[in-house]
Amino acid sequence: MQRLSLSLVVTLIVGVAASTSINALTSEKYQSSSQTANTSLIATKTSAGQFVSVEHPTQGQVKVIEEDGAQYLEISEDFQSDRGPALEVILHKSNTVGLQIQEGDYISLGELKAFNGTQRYLIPEDVDLGQYQSVAIWCEEFNATFGYAPLAQ
Repeated sequence: MQRLSLSLVVTLIVGVAASTSINALTSEKYQSSSQTANTSLIATKTSAGQFVSVEHPTQGQVKVIEEDGAQYLEISEDFQSDRGPALEVILHKSNTVGLQIQEGDYISLGELKAFNGTQRYLIPEDVDLGQYQSVAIWCEEFNATFGYAPLAQ
């Protein structure tokens, strides 16, 4: 009986030691790969601006960032705009955007996701940001600019 108990204790000790070693190795390996993944997600700001109201109250900030080789337009957490039908986020060729805009002077990044708060829009790879000087919140249905933000480097 004592031999069985001693054998059981030795087995438990060896098992715990092996398990601890495996956990330590796995944990270090996981931490190392997770640190590598996080460093590749660092975003670089390339330009930014502050919204100016045009047809409707619009406020907040916007910035263009580059992350993992892709460019995004980020609207800040303090963003607010009036509600409206079919609002779009557009890049405009001019640094000021009037009430109504002309076709060919802008490119749409998509429908406005929310009337307030942080939002992110992918800028297509084929878009040359050098051709666009501002971001606008625009109602296509009524061709009305709610607000715009000139982009500065």
